[in-house]
Amino acid sequence: MLLPRIIRVSRRSLASVDYLTRAVPSKTPVPEIPGGKSPKPQYLPPQDVSKMIYTPLDLNNRYRGDGYYAPTAAQISHADAFFFRASFRHEWTCAHYNDLPGVGTESDKKQTKGHLPLPEILLLGHTNAGKSTLVNNLFMNKEQAKNTNGAPSLAYVSRRAGFTKCLNCYNVSDTIRIVDSPGYGEFGEEQQGEIVLEYIRRRKELRRTFLVVDSTAGIRDEDAALIDFLVEHGVPFEIVFTKVDAVVSRKFPKIKMKSSKNNVEARLAAFEAVKDGNSNVVAHFDSIIQRSGVAELAALPRLLFNNSCGNALLPRRYGFREIRFAILESCGLALENSERESQVEEEIIHANKSRRKRVVRRMNPLS
Repeated sequence: MLLPRIIRVSRRSLASVDYLTRAVPSKTPVPEIPGGKSPKPQYLPPQDVSKMIYTPLDLNNRYRGDGYYAPTAAQISHADAFFFRASFRHEWTCAHYNDLPGVGTESDKKQTKGHLPLPEILLLGHTNAGKSTLVNNLFMNKEQAKNTNGAPSLAYVSRRAGFTKCLNCYNVSDTIRIVDSPGYGEFGEEQQGEIVLEYIRRRKELRRTFLVVDSTAGIRDEDAALIDFLVEHGVPFEIVFTKVDAVVSRKFPKIKMKSSKNNVEARLAAFEAVKDGNSNVVAHFDSIIQRSGVAELAALPRLLFNNSCGNALLPRRYGFREIRFAILESCGLALENSERESQVEEEIIHANKSRRKRVVRRMNPLS
């Protein structure tokens, strides 16, 4: 007797949702893809992975210490404009400190009266570290900067280590002077070291030194000893790592830069190769900085990276524009050079002079 009533209730319940079931289509429509193309894969690396390779600019950003800031595009453009428009000339060559303009006897000073007391930048480095090549890159014009093999030959570049024997001064538009020094280490001479150390200790026009380091060799014992010398005498300095292109070539596996759009495996393989190569490059410079003792300084100097030549992995020159900016900033000529920047620099110099000296560096830096 209860069964028919139950059936009637069930039918009434179904009838109440009948309008919903009628609204559901029998088949779900599938959107058509025009031309029969497959959907575009998402989250895949680009077809061309060349732009993912670490350049000296990426290394500048990675190793920028506290108290430093990345120069703005306007500041870089201002520095470029200064060097592009500047006139350059070799002004003097000296093998002894007393022969420098403005130094020595009164008669010597009268003979050099035409030499204005301009701010000076000193380039230091081991033999064949790339100082003269860096000088030529700094003085490139716009057209030469576009060509990886084009650069002025203001400073002679020799394949023979220790070719530069004297201090060579280059006048930049009667505004600043850039001084290229003899290399120390192998094939360096004691007399060359004496004039460089004397110049660092006594030259009033010196604003900053740039220690040029061959990235393939790293910071050698002579470099580390010279860093101690600069710190002890309170001389502000930066470290410029040259030949980054050679490091990238050695640390990167063989890689196919461009893959076809639908070759997913090739695109993933290229991405992994770039990731491994970048990791190898970073590990290389991490090791250099840690082993050298630079990391023990109370405040790191600015670390700048540069490649003066191009190759398949780094087809352009990178880093010289940031070095130009650093030079102008050191001489108080950079765009928007604030008082806070000068204050930070003074704090860094004081902190480094007060640090505990390393024990392992006790050699003559230029012997």
